[in-house]
Amino acid sequence: MFAGSHRLRPAEPLEPIADAFADALIHAGDPAAASEAMALAGRHVTGPDFALRRGERALARGDAAAALAAMIPAWEAGWDVPALEARLALTSLALGLYDVAGTLTDEAPTLEHRLVRWLLDTWEGDAAAPLDLTRAEVAWGLRAMLQQLVRCGRDDLAARGWLAAHEVCPAAAARLGPPPSAPPEAQPFSPPLDGRAAFKAQWRGPAADAVFSWAWSAGRQVLRGERTLLLAPDPAPLRALVAHGRTVVVGGERGAAADVIADPEALPVAPSRWLHVVAALWLEQSLSPLAAVRQIAGALTHEGQLHLLCAGPRGDWPTPMRLSPGMVEKACARAGLDVLGVAARGPDGRPVDPADAAVLLLHAERRVI
Repeated sequence: MFAGSHRLRPAEPLEPIADAFADALIHAGDPAAASEAMALAGRHVTGPDFALRRGERALARGDAAAALAAMIPAWEAGWDVPALEARLALTSLALGLYDVAGTLTDEAPTLEHRLVRWLLDTWEGDAAAPLDLTRAEVAWGLRAMLQQLVRCGRDDLAARGWLAAHEVCPAAAARLGPPPSAPPEAQPFSPPLDGRAAFKAQWRGPAADAVFSWAWSAGRQVLRGERTLLLAPDPAPLRALVAHGRTVVVGGERGAAADVIADPEALPVAPSRWLHVVAALWLEQSLSPLAAVRQIAGALTHEGQLHLLCAGPRGDWPTPMRLSPGMVEKACARAGLDVLGVAARGPDGRPVDPADAAVLLLHAERRVI
């Protein structure tokens, strides 16, 4: 009736609307849509309170990388909010950004800062400032941080902190709760060199020697107990070479030797916590290789390593898709991965021109910031 009268009403604050909408989506069973709603509102709201809420929501679902991306713009804008800085420090610690966590806790103005710094020093083997774990607020604060680190996939860091706390104050056991899983051995491991014959007997594609050499080299870079993700349409031949890691195997075929069957464009794995992703002929199973690479990048933690094998033009592979080295490099770059090297190998594993390659091998790394 009164055209334009809506302009006379004061605008509703966007933050509570976005919060309420996100809560409704979560109750409806769609947390992914809730995250998208908060991210969309975050384009227009740069205040520290909203950034902190977005970060806490991301941490609640164990996505430390998303939490960092949500909070960094407000922190870089110069907002002096200790709670935001302390939560950034905890998130950086979970992601393995130890230098950033150290910088953010150098002065340690709050208890949360001090707890993060204590966990960091304990992890790196430095002399940690003493904590009075007989105080309830200190013990319960540490417990909350240990639980958050476990949700973010850093049960190794949480276990180290739990053990250190018990050495300082055994009486804190009741407040810290049960211990997280034991920290990984993190010791070098060499896959057996005599496994080539068994591998070739299982491998269904060409260039078995070259693929075994690649898989053996990838397995050699995985330390004992490190979080590793193996992606392959038929992972059975590769599984033994990375079994010494804390490995989850995702396959693309029913009946394959996999823990999970999934599409490359929808990996059902937790984000930002895998130190290694070993992927063989995985992109070739996808309708969108870029989407598949983005899924892999999202799974990797800071400085996580991607070991990728793609079908070369000269191999008689069971998949019709062929990806050029340039296409794979471009997909990795667009997904936020730093390509460390690309190699073309013939059936015998020797270097060849990419046009004559049986396999294409790529090594990339994720840098969160």
